[in-house]
Amino acid sequence: MIGNMEYKGFYISTTPDVGPNQGGYYCQVYDDEDMENQIDDFCIHPEELEVNPDIDYWIHSYIDGLVPNEGPSMNLK
Repeated sequence: MIGNMEYKGFYISTTPDVGPNQGGYYCQVYDDEDMENQIDDFCIHPEELEVNPDIDYWIHSYIDGLVPNEGPSMNLK
């Protein structure tokens, strides 16, 4: 998925990356639907996409690492 998505109460924007990560994606994580309060960001590297080209898989994996059990505690990096 390229664009915006909601997962586990977070809102994630995904855009094609440039420079040394060209072929990958730059993702920003927000805690509000208006996407005004960015709380984190991460990259999906081209090498990861060679292993699994499903962008949603990588987004879910990253967010699951922040909030592994949807409990009240967050493990923001």
